[in-house]
Amino acid sequence: MSLKEEVLEETGYWAKPSGVSSKPPRWIVHIDATREVPVARLAQDSSGMTPPAAMTPGYINNGSGKCALAAFRLMPAVKLGPASYKFPDEWEWIVQFAFARALPVGTSGDVLTDFNVQDSTLSYKGRETPKTAYPIAHISLIKTMAEPEPIQLASGELFSYEDATATLAAWLSDGNANFGVYSADSQEDMERLQYDLGSVFEAEADAEIEPAQNLEVLPAPDLFGVPPVVYKLINAALAAGKRHFVFHGPPGTGKTTLAEYVAEQIAGDDLSEGEAPYTLLTASSSWSSQDLVGGYQPLGPGKMGFVPGAMLRDFHKPIIIDELNRCPIDKVIGPLFSVLSGQSTSLPYRVKVEDATSENYRILPKPNPSKAEHEFAPGPAWAMLCTLNQVGHASIPDQGSPRGQQKLRLPSLYLELHARRGKSCG
Repeated sequence: MSLKEEVLEETGYWAKPSGVSSKPPRWIVHIDATREVPVARLAQDSSGMTPPAAMTPGYINNGSGKCALAAFRLMPAVKLGPASYKFPDEWEWIVQFAFARALPVGTSGDVLTDFNVQDSTLSYKGRETPKTAYPIAHISLIKTMAEPEPIQLASGELFSYEDATATLAAWLSDGNANFGVYSADSQEDMERLQYDLGSVFEAEADAEIEPAQNLEVLPAPDLFGVPPVVYKLINAALAAGKRHFVFHGPPGTGKTTLAEYVAEQIAGDDLSEGEAPYTLLTASSSWSSQDLVGGYQPLGPGKMGFVPGAMLRDFHKPIIIDELNRCPIDKVIGPLFSVLSGQSTSLPYRVKVEDATSENYRILPKPNPSKAEHEFAPGPAWAMLCTLNQVGHASIPDQGSPRGQQKLRLPSLYLELHARRGKSCG
């Protein structure tokens, strides 16, 4: 590739780093292909130190204070041996950093620097704000080349553009930000990228789920003792786009029956003939996230793989968790808290268990017809409804609340049901 600034194959970096420290024409990242499992990292000098300029992906024009998405061209320096790097011709990627909020007002040439992959942060100094590390909400690695020629390592093995992509992906995804790999020549990937970035900005606008259109839960004719205000609260939540509920109260107040009734209304008529309108599970103290979300399980002689749990198997319809207080809530539902609040989450399970660079499975918070094979997306009717027995209430761990006064908070609606003498439903 032709650049005005000279690069050195001895260092895998610019010949004059000081000349490109504020406005690098490319973000150079080292890929050590001499290891058994190649690794990517910020560029280092001969002493093993990272020059300050190597932590600077590039600069932005933020004079209007509206920048929430920055894109930079990434150029690799592939390590072939000691003091030997190669800059493969035409190998390049676009890296996008998305922030949940627009960065403070700056100028036409502001630097994004101090990239920290573990914390998923970039530092930025606004026009009237000090230099601050800002959390990155989503990192996109976009392949710009179809099938460029591979390079030959000192061992004689070939190292391809796809190998480098997998190595960069393993590095960039090792942090707090959501992450995705996309191909610029794939319409499906570009739609998925649009969805993923949209999720970042919609979450900031507090648009968790599209409001349920024309959905009103009328009082159940065969369920007595439920105060009218409960139905009003349910319908107000649905109208605002909320889909997840926790019903709590003493035994015999109709919590489960009400949850089943609400789930039927949310499910609608789009299910297969004869299919139950919801999935009903009774929580147990032996539960883990594997029961609800999934986990590694044996697939045959000497093989392991990810097997979806009960929720992901029926991700197209509501799920009811009865007696939620019986299970270790953080362990079981913890992996879902980001999804319930409108954010994507990556699971600690790889598509290819034996491959350290393999993509992890992800759960998306909203329906997405163009989701990737390693992603799970809910159907339009998915919702989580839980019941919580007030008698076993004190068994739920709570830090900061008096024992017995804990209230579990899912990001939607928490309703308390009390029995009315002679009218309650068991």
